[in-house]
Amino acid sequence: MFNKQQLEAITCRDRFIFVNAGAGSGKTTVMIARIQALLSEGILENQILGLTFSREAAHQMKQRLNNENVFISTFHSFCYQYLTDREVAENLHMFHSDFLLKVSLYKNMLSKKPFGYQRYKKYLKKNNMIDYDDMLIEFLKLNDIPIFKHILIDEFQDTNYLQMQVLSKLITKKSHVFVVGDPDQSIYRFRGAMPSVIHQFVKYYQAKVLTLDMNYRSDKNILNIANQLIKNNTHRIEKTLKSHSIHKGHIEIILCHDKTNQLKTLLELITNLTYKSFAILSRTHHQLYELKLNIHETIPMFLQHKIKLLTLHESKGLEFDVVCIIGIDEKTLPHHLSVSKESIEEERRLFYVGLTRAKHKLYFIHHKHQDQNKNVKLSKFMLEISQNQQFKAIK
Repeated sequence: MFNKQQLEAITCRDRFIFVNAGAGSGKTTVMIARIQALLSEGILENQILGLTFSREAAHQMKQRLNNENVFISTFHSFCYQYLTDREVAENLHMFHSDFLLKVSLYKNMLSKKPFGYQRYKKYLKKNNMIDYDDMLIEFLKLNDIPIFKHILIDEFQDTNYLQMQVLSKLITKKSHVFVVGDPDQSIYRFRGAMPSVIHQFVKYYQAKVLTLDMNYRSDKNILNIANQLIKNNTHRIEKTLKSHSIHKGHIEIILCHDKTNQLKTLLELITNLTYKSFAILSRTHHQLYELKLNIHETIPMFLQHKIKLLTLHESKGLEFDVVCIIGIDEKTLPHHLSVSKESIEEERRLFYVGLTRAKHKLYFIHHKHQDQNKNVKLSKFMLEISQNQQFKAIK
């Protein structure tokens, strides 16, 4: 049922463990099995805490564990339950989303105090509200906090400064901490996630490092180009994914003349679809919006139950039989605002996330000419993965 690496992650009882879990390697399955193993060894349910980063992920883990007495939640929900008489500021539509992001980065000590912060602070105080970062900040002020013998954290690569402070506060001399993550899928630096958090955890706590590199999702050729891409990043913990599949998979790079030809190519793929799930991924929402309008005009019924149009960020954690990635040009991927080495590496990780969503077929579509016949340069990332791939003729 479990491979050798998974079994080691489930049974290892070192106090501090980091599991470097690749895409499709069964990390959530391992976490659930580890909790079940701890319970079977006599660890009480109220001594175990599972933390993750989204309500959906927490809900799925609870369902799979099927034990309501084990506390599994997001960092924010966990902290909020210990705070009294404070309402959560769910709807802050009077403040721009860019401003709210700057506020969060400021509270995570990653940027300067944004202009207008005092007005924002007064608004929250007047309405007896706290925002999501305040949940963690207020929790950190508490003297009486719960004690857990075993703390398990999923998606650890997405941890920000405040969440690390919460974890530090929870750790006692008897704590066992098991964190799972994939540094190659760290794509939320713009929200405050710290790509260096794993190195810090391993170094500070002298954590044992385990690796899950057997991928149960993608066919061999898809993983080959994913590995080829991500090895170009220098600040990473080495890991090469291996495919459990016996199939090679299908990869196709299609060069189109312009957006019109690109749309025709996509429509051909959609109308000839035989697999159960199909996703069109892009770097930006703008490209998807434009594409969605054109597809709706051409195919009014759209085959909606099968086709997902998502940004690369939105695709994280999902998987599809067929993935088609558009917008693979030098100004879009990497994004034109990403100029530093760190931001280029994050863009490469984002592309890697997109590649590893595909199970059996992976298409890249690039249109060579923009409006007024301007040339569109192919992304450097495509040049990194296309050494062993055949380009299909321009349509």
